[in-house]
Amino acid sequence: MIKNGCVFLVLGFLMTGFCYLIKSDFLATFLHQNIISLTITLIAITSAVRAIILSKLTEIKLSNKHIDFSETFKELKISVYEQVAMIVISILTIAVGDSKLIINNSVVTAFFITNTILTGALFYSIYILYDTAIAVIDIFIALSKKGE
Repeated sequence: MIKNGCVFLVLGFLMTGFCYLIKSDFLATFLHQNIISLTITLIAITSAVRAIILSKLTEIKLSNKHIDFSETFKELKISVYEQVAMIVISILTIAVGDSKLIINNSVVTAFFITNTILTGALFYSIYILYDTAIAVIDIFIALSKKGE
């Protein structure tokens, strides 16, 4: 989780830097207005996908008692924690970023850091959605090959 967090913070930094270079406020404005809704929507989508994964793994486990999915279940649980953390981080970042105490001292730096964190949180949430969707595809591919 920490490694991924760092990777997505770097990506957030690069994207924020790019927007700063091209003098675009679109992403920053969009994220400040929508990041909480976006991350909650993404957690809802991935929760539905996780339910599919869990039902398929349960089917496989019932027909193959020797298979152990405990690590897989652990990873699914961790991804829920990661997504909830993205929501909390986004809320805290917006609250601190909009603080009059912080903004008065260094407007540009606070704005850049806030946007970097929010962009990183969005990218991380999208990555979790992608990773979860790929897991479903992999399960269905494995199940289709089993019947061959």
